[in-house]
Formats: sequence, C-alpha cells, structure tokens
Amino acid sequence: SPTFLPLILPAAPGGELPGRIVGAGCVVASAGVRREGCELSTGEDFLTRFHFFKRALLSRQGKGRRRQGRDEVRGSRQNRGRRHTSGVLRQEVLREETVERKEEPIMSEQPKIMIRTRAPRADKGHPWWTPRDLAVLAWIAEQYGVRRDQLAVLLAREGVVATQTPGRVAESTVKDWVQRWRRAGIVGSTLVFAGQPSWVWVTRLGCEHLELDYRLWEPRARGLPHLYAVNEARLLVEARYPEAEWHSERARRHGQPFVAGQTRVEHQPDAEVQFGERRIAIEVELSSKSKKRQPTILYGLARSYSGIWYFCSPSTQVLIQRAIAELSPPALRQKFTVIPLHLEGEPVRRPTVSPTPPPPARQA
Repeated sequence: SPTFLPLILPAAPGGELPGRIVGAGCVVASAGVRREGCELSTGEDFLTRFHFFKRALLSRQGKGRRRQGRDEVRGSRQNRGRRHTSGVLRQEVLREETVERKEEPIMSEQPKIMIRTRAPRADKGHPWWTPRDLAVLAWIAEQYGVRRDQLAVLLAREGVVATQTPGRVAESTVKDWVQRWRRAGIVGSTLVFAGQPSWVWVTRLGCEHLELDYRLWEPRARGLPHLYAVNEARLLVEARYPEAEWHSERARRHGQPFVAGQTRVEHQPDAEVQFGERRIAIEVELSSKSKKRQPTILYGLARSYSGIWYFCSPSTQVLIQRAIAELSPPALRQKFTVIPLHLEGEPVRRPTVSPTPPPPARQA
C-alpha cells in the first residue's frame, strides 16, 4: 500500500527556504505520486504544494484501506466463520449460507429407518356392530327419525354405564355416535329449525344392514313437530312399561298389503302398544280437528281397540276431553285416557289428569 515519506529540503542561508527551484519534475517516488512540470518559485508555493501532495497521499491511503476492507468482506464470505460480521452484512451472509446448504446434496451416513405400515383390515369399510347400535338404529328407523336431544335419552337407556346426567348422555357422546354412523354411511343428519338440535335418520344403506325394507325418508319441516311429539310419547310409554311392545305407524304401514282401487282409508292411529293380547291405540294430537271429523275418529278407535291413549298438547287437551265427554253410550268413554304432553314452545298448564298412562286392565 502507498506510504508517506516527509520531503525535507535544506534551508537556505539566513533560515529561508530556497527562493526558486526549477527542475524537470518534482517526484515523490516512494509515495507513488508523480507530478510532472512542477515548479516551486517561493517557499510558500513549496509548502502549498507540499501539503497538496500530503493530502493526495492520505486520500489514496484511505481509498486503499476501504478497498482492503471490501476485499476482507469478500474473503469472509468465501471463508465462512473466519471473520465476525454484524448487522445487515451478517444477515446477508447467513442467508447466503442457508441457500448454499439447501443446494448442496445431503449425504447422510446414518442408516435408513424403515417405517412399517399396518396392512388394511380385510373388512375395511364394514362397520362393527354392537347390540347398542342395533337397538338404537332400529328404533330410529321405526320412528322415521329422531332429534338429537331425544337420541341422548335413547343412548342412555340402551347403555350399561351410568351417566352423569340421569337418563341422558352428554352432547359430546351423541356427537361421537352420530359421526361414527355418518362415516359408515348408515345415517344422515341435518339441521332443520334454527335454534333446535339437528335430526338423525337411517339411510337406505343403514336399512339394508338392519334388514328393514323401508322406503327412504328424509326430514321435512312440516311434519317434524308431530314426529317429535310421537317420539316423546314412545319414550314416556317405554320408560313406564318396559315390557310393552311398540308398533310404529311406519312399521304397520309397511306390513299392510296394497289394495288397488281403494280410495277411502280408515283412520290409523300414530302407534299401537301391545300388552299381551290387549292392544292400545296411541294418538298424538297437536291440532284441533273439525267437529264433524273428531267424533268419527273417536268412534272408529273405540270399535277397533280395547284402549286409547291420547297424548295432547296443552292447547288441544280441553278440546279432546270435551269430544270424549259427548260420546255415547258412556261405556265407550272409559276406553279413553288423556295424557298431557308438554312440548317446546307450548305454555305450561296444570294437568287435570295423571301425567303417566294408567296400567292396562287385565282381562278376566
């Protein structure tokens, strides 16, 4: 690198610098600076030019140091880890190192680890049934469908382990069961009414697994309130009389033969309950019928069944009791029992009769 050597001239007699120095050139060879045709006429001109050369040498020396710093940085990029860098420059170096490492092939000397995967089951895609599955799914298929809050009661009744809430499993348990059934394709689930639980029904594939030859049914908004009330009635009856045999409307209609040309169909109850040889009709009444049609239905049920249980909402309970009181002879009235059924959205009224069905009378 260029260095600075002070230029010392002998002083003239009297302590002054030489007044005129003329030469072919003023050269500072050791500093690497050359200025041709330099003429120093006085001592002041000499000092001025001397300082000029000094500044030029210092400037070149500074440029050389900056150039040397850049060369060292380049060398540090080539020789990683030999020189400490900081700030943005160090981040750039690390980024370039990362890119270079990604581009370099990874030569691992460690032995390869072989992961064994289990072979799929021979019965993959076929659900594993339990007695609880069969009982609950058959119940749902017979009733067309069930709401999730009612399904919680049904799962608790068919289970063998005690639940935290008596008579009802947790909502998360119901969700797990429905998801498992849906993955198998044996049930469907959908939300119909806002703010209410979703409905669950058995698909055609589920009916095939259960060996039930029912037609496909999917929930419709118009008939779901009545279906929900019928399910509530069945849960109430089966909880009070476990030995009772419930025959749903869907099962009875499926077993009836088709008669060509038949236009008038006799009124069918919503369900039948079998106590040995005694049959009891189940009627769920949520809306009032005309004054002409209601007595016809009551007389027809009295002729066909030994007992009729009417599950009524608070809004229709008084109307049904009034229609039964008008029957004659009075012996027919003894066949009818009115049971209040409280549903969501209905005002709560004080029941006038026992909320549970009476025990079936034994035949002599």
